[in-house]
Amino acid sequence: MDPFNGTQDPHAYLQAFRAQVYIRGGSDAINYKLFLGTLRGITLQWFSSLPASTIHMLEVTNHFDIIQTRGETLKQYLVHFNSTMVQVNDPNQEFFMKTFQKGLCASQFSDLLVLRRPTNMEESKARAKKHIEAD
Repeated sequence: MDPFNGTQDPHAYLQAFRAQVYIRGGSDAINYKLFLGTLRGITLQWFSSLPASTIHMLEVTNHFDIIQTRGETLKQYLVHFNSTMVQVNDPNQEFFMKTFQKGLCASQFSDLLVLRRPTNMEESKARAKKHIEAD
């Protein structure tokens, strides 16, 4: 099974992981240890930053499935993104930036973020607000 680096569909990845563990007959304790070994990059950093004994089940939440829908303005997307992210404890800024950028529709603004990457989430938000004001 390929490692999870945050670019794949988390629901599909977790389903495939569970199927592999089920086939091998693993217990929950083994599942958690094996799952950590499948993470790479920013997802491994985020998972490793969680306090001990805070994961009680392997479930994907919708916190990281925030996508700018067709017809949704950048301003509406920013409000939607912010309202969802305040629900996350101890946020990892790099993970937030990637989630924010990944959810953007292809646009002049998303192209600008690719050309000149922001250094933190606050910079991403400030640049989005400037872009909104310019429109």
